[in-house]
Amino acid sequence: DGRIAIAVGDVSGHGLPTGLLVAMAKAGLSTLLESGFQGTALFVKLNELIHRSTDSRNYMTLALFAYDPSLLTATLTNAGQLAPYRVRNGSVESLSLPSFPLGMSPRTDFPTQTFSFLSGDHLVFLTDGIIEATDSTGDPFGFGGLTIPAVGQKQGVRIDGAALSMEVEVAGPADGDEQGRARRPGCG
Repeated sequence: DGRIAIAVGDVSGHGLPTGLLVAMAKAGLSTLLESGFQGTALFVKLNELIHRSTDSRNYMTLALFAYDPSLLTATLTNAGQLAPYRVRNGSVESLSLPSFPLGMSPRTDFPTQTFSFLSGDHLVFLTDGIIEATDSTGDPFGFGGLTIPAVGQKQGVRIDGAALSMEVEVAGPADGDEQGRARRPGCG
């Protein structure tokens, strides 16, 4: 339908059980999207699958960002994932939707919200692996120690905790084109 979906998640634990959870979640997400589920309803179904198939020690965070380039809007649904950030004209805004991870309980309250974008906006996603990364002295960066590079500027934009892990530039309509488009910077 022309929308672009971005899913960012993180799982608890390590090893084979974690790998199986990721595989199950990926297959479930793909199947549910292809079946027409969206937003909160999609996350409720995915949570049911994960909750009944694992124990409460195995859970995952997940954010699903569905961008519509024709409307320059995106719908964000969240299950415990760190907020993505919108960078606009040198300022940074958290697109926060607090919630619990998938699989911990039979909860059904996974927030969904639609956000508007402007041509030139950037979107930054992150996981706790970035926040927990350490500097050369072994100290974690934490939520105050990182800066988002400001595209087209000499200095980055300091935020309350994120680094660039994935960036989507929102491009406005091209000459003669009525639709905007999303692209990775440097990818044309």
